[in-house]
Amino acid sequence: MDIEMLAKILSIVERAMIIIALVIFSIYLLIGILKGWKKTCVRLAFLGATVLITMLFTVLTVKAFEPTLETIVLNTLNQNVTADVAGQINDAVSVSPTLYHYVYSLVLSLVSPIVFVILFLVLSLIMKIPAVFMNKLVLKVTEGKLDKPLFNRLMGGVLGLVCAFSVTACLFMPITGYIGVGFEIFDTLQEEQIIKINESDQEIVDEIDKFANSKFVKYQSFASKPLFSGVSKVRTNYESKTINEEVDTIIAIYKDVMVVVKNDYSDITKINLDDIKTLVDTATEREVYKQIFAEVLSNASTKWANNEAVFGFNVKQSIDADLHSTLDILLEDFKNTDKDTVKADIYELATTFEVFVDVVVSLQGMQFNDVTNIDTTQFNETIDIVETSEKVQKIVAELLLAGATKWDNNEPFLGLNILENVPEDFHGALKAVFSELKSTSSETVCNDLRAFTNAVDVLTDLSGSVESIDFADYKTFNTANLDELIQKIDSDNLVKKVVAALLKDAGNAWGDDPAREFLGINVKESLPEGFENALDKNLEDFKTTNERTVINDLQRFSDTVKAYKYAISLTDPEASMDDLEENVNNFVNSINQNNVDILKDTITDEMLSISGIETENSPILGDILSTTIQNISTLPDGQKDAEADALNNLLAYAKEHQTIEGGTVSSSVTEEELVDSIVVSSALSDAVKSYSEYSTATIKTSEEEKSSIESALSKYQGTTDENVSSTVSAIEKLFGLGG
Repeated sequence: MDIEMLAKILSIVERAMIIIALVIFSIYLLIGILKGWKKTCVRLAFLGATVLITMLFTVLTVKAFEPTLETIVLNTLNQNVTADVAGQINDAVSVSPTLYHYVYSLVLSLVSPIVFVILFLVLSLIMKIPAVFMNKLVLKVTEGKLDKPLFNRLMGGVLGLVCAFSVTACLFMPITGYIGVGFEIFDTLQEEQIIKINESDQEIVDEIDKFANSKFVKYQSFASKPLFSGVSKVRTNYESKTINEEVDTIIAIYKDVMVVVKNDYSDITKINLDDIKTLVDTATEREVYKQIFAEVLSNASTKWANNEAVFGFNVKQSIDADLHSTLDILLEDFKNTDKDTVKADIYELATTFEVFVDVVVSLQGMQFNDVTNIDTTQFNETIDIVETSEKVQKIVAELLLAGATKWDNNEPFLGLNILENVPEDFHGALKAVFSELKSTSSETVCNDLRAFTNAVDVLTDLSGSVESIDFADYKTFNTANLDELIQKIDSDNLVKKVVAALLKDAGNAWGDDPAREFLGINVKESLPEGFENALDKNLEDFKTTNERTVINDLQRFSDTVKAYKYAISLTDPEASMDDLEENVNNFVNSINQNNVDILKDTITDEMLSISGIETENSPILGDILSTTIQNISTLPDGQKDAEADALNNLLAYAKEHQTIEGGTVSSSVTEEELVDSIVVSSALSDAVKSYSEYSTATIKTSEEEKSSIESALSKYQGTTDENVSSTVSAIEKLFGLGG
């Protein structure tokens, strides 16, 4: 609108109001003077009654014609608003009947002042009829009282002015009321920076402000403000508030809504839950808003779940697509919210979301690119919180289901691709984890989360354990952490599956391709010369391991590595006699059913040769030692010390009684000690006695010597030196020792 035209219109309105007011004041002053104070007093009383009745009738009229007024308002809106506004009106109708009727109540509250003026004029005419009769009654009752002419006229004039004041306040109330409320709202919107106006709009505002602040309009605004507030109250099923009160609350809610809507939902870690809580607190202070909020959430949930916008806001388009299935669960819960539960539901959502974000942040914080350094401490702390809420468990279960599916397909989920960050050797193990998580539920999610963290911990520890074993240097072997891992693995079925998958991949890698590295090492290439095939049986077992056999397979591997370490120690030609005794002790005590076959294969001619025991009858010594190992594996731990002592004496005696450049080294083991230890032993004694291939030895053992050995070992009780000497002689000949 042209600013000059607006100024003229406002000037005309102001002059018209002044003229009308002057006419009304003149008429009522004149009537008051002419009629006297009694009739004017009756007129004033009926005027007050008319105002009260008009206010009542205004409410009833607006209520009675509400459907008609509603149609008029809707038609007007449809013809004069933009498509966006029309869409929001339709949203209001569909998602919250209370919101729609509330907005309509606001419109009706603005129509009410006009209805009031119309009814006031009509009722003022009607009320003149009873006023006539009342005048006659008052004149009759007060006849002769206070009838002094001057007082009567003056008081009549004063009361006439009061009547005029009341009438002008009623007639001008819509104009001054709309302007007053409009400017209060406008100022608030500007202060809150909800609206900004350009220079041309400011000129219009200034012109209206000039009109509103003119002395006459300000006077009339002061006079009619209480009446406008009473007539224009916004009435709902829950309460009645003035327009100003409603607008202040609406603006506060609008601000909070805009803050929430403008949140960066694409990154859930940046969502400010305090903003949402502030909105909830503001929007649930009054019953009507609480009802609206509940209806919007419950009804909008269906639209949002279907990827539709409500009030221009589409939740699914605002958040990461990976979270859509999780969001559907939340929306499903909100479908049943009501005004009594809405605040608690929102607060529960905030709490749920905080834990949910913690889970996501914990996952994203794990350094999967360095498996040996993954820290699951924070994740375990988060699980403790997840356990406290069924709703959180439901949400996190959906998160794991969606994430596991994506990760299993080597796709990113919430920006994290685990397989892409983890060395390929761990892919099989992690796929076992994902396979398990695909079947998680709200009832099992906490256990599954703990199993997941345990699996990650085990992978970390197992990786570190394998890397710490230097197969080329038996002296540095440390299998204690392997035993600890076995105990941890045995406590959880998922961990068993994960480790089984890892071992299966390791078995295939190390067993099929001699040059293949797995977890950064190549077992076969790392083993000392002569022992390249020592772990073949374990690797074959790994190829077929599963969650039912993995504990036994891993324990067998651990036992084998231990015994293998001591078996290699026996081959050290530089070892002293003390070292040999310690190594034999450790070796014997490490023998069990898990590693007996591997150790039997390890004690070969080549091993004896490496250890410095090389005789003409080495094959026989190797065979007897192999049989001894088999016998030892069946003994309880308490009976192995005697076997270690006997085996140590035999190896020491064998090592020291070889023919070396025409002579023998001095002996640290006497003949009596050798025979005594063999007799006391069970496994070695039985191996020597039951050996049937004496005749195949390079140096033949006669039947008499064979009988002497068997008899001595069976009946020997520390008898004569001659018995000892003949038995030792026969043993030396059997093993090809001495000269």
